[in-house]
Amino acid sequence: MSVRSLVAAVSLSVLAGCGSSPTPPPPPPAAPTILCPVSQSVDSPQNVPVPVNFVVPSGSGGQAPLTVTCTAQPGSNFPLGSTLVTCTAQDSLQRQASCNFNVTVVPTPIIAKLSFLAFGDSITEGTKSDPRVAVMSRPYMGLFSLGPTHSYPFKLNDMLASRFRSQTITVINDGHPGETASLKWAPLDGRPIGEIRLPDALRLYSPSVLLLMEGANDLFFGHDAAVFDAAAALDRMVDEAQRRGIEVFIATIPPQRVGGNRTSVAQHIPALNDEIRALAARRGATLVDIFAALNQNLNLYIGQDDLHPTDAGFTAIADTFYAAIRAKLDVTPASVFGQR
Repeated sequence: MSVRSLVAAVSLSVLAGCGSSPTPPPPPPAAPTILCPVSQSVDSPQNVPVPVNFVVPSGSGGQAPLTVTCTAQPGSNFPLGSTLVTCTAQDSLQRQASCNFNVTVVPTPIIAKLSFLAFGDSITEGTKSDPRVAVMSRPYMGLFSLGPTHSYPFKLNDMLASRFRSQTITVINDGHPGETASLKWAPLDGRPIGEIRLPDALRLYSPSVLLLMEGANDLFFGHDAAVFDAAAALDRMVDEAQRRGIEVFIATIPPQRVGGNRTSVAQHIPALNDEIRALAARRGATLVDIFAALNQNLNLYIGQDDLHPTDAGFTAIADTFYAAIRAKLDVTPASVFGQR
C-alpha cells in the first residue's frame, strides 16, 4: 500500500470513530392486556358449595414471557352467593393488567313443611262471585260459579310449586260451603261444623300445616254473641291442630260489603277479626291478614253477592297466604343477595 492510501484509510477510520452514534435499541412492546370471560351462574341442588369450571383468559401484548393467574381455579368449589374472580396478566417487565368476573352459586329454594290443609267454608272451597258492575241494573240474582281452579288453595299450590321446584308440595282443599266454626251457630239443616269436622280431617290428611279461615257463616244472624262463640270455636280448632304438632296459619275473615246483601254480617266482621288476631298472638299461630289484603279494593276483590271473592280476590288471598308461608317456612339460605 502506498503512503497516500494508508493516510486516506487512517483518516476515514478516525472520521468514522468521531462523527457517528450507535443505533438505539427498539422500544419495549405495549403493556399487556387481558379479557375475562362473562360472569356466570350455577345452581346448587343441595345448597352447598359446588365446583365451577371456567376458561382462564389468555393475556396478549407485553414483553414475553406472559403469565396469567386468577384468584380461583377452574373446577374449584364456589360457595353460595356471588364470588368475584380476578385474573391478572404479567409480562417479564413486571407490567400487569387485570380483569374481573363473577361466579354466582344460586341456592335451591327449600321449604320446611310440604303438606298443607286448607280448611274452611265456601271461600276456601272456591265459590266465585262475578265482579260487581259500577251500576247494578237489577238486584243480585246469584251470579256466581264454583270451580276449583278459582280457589285460593289451587292458586297457592301453583305458587309454592313454582318456587320450591325440588320438593313436592301438596295443598289440600277441604272447604265446605255453609260451614260454621261453632256448633252453637250452625243452621239446623245438616251443614258442616268446623270444630266437629276438623279432628277427622286432620286424621285423614295428616298435614304438616293447617291453613284455617272461617267464621263468617257464624255471623249470619247478626248476633254479637256469635263473634265470641266463633272465636272460641276457632281457638279450640287451633288447639286441636297444635296438640298434634301441626303448624297453624289462621286467617282473618275476608270483608263483606256494607249496604248490600250481607250488611249485618259485614258489620260484625271487624270484631271477629280482632278476636282472631288476639287468638293468633295467644296461641303462637301465624296470622294471615286476608281482611286487610282484600279491603283495599272491595269492588275488585268481592263480587256481586257481597260475600264471595272474584277471581282477582282469590288470587289476592293466595298471594297473602303465600307471603306468610314464605316468611315462616322458607329456609332457603339467605346468603346469595342478603335476602330470601
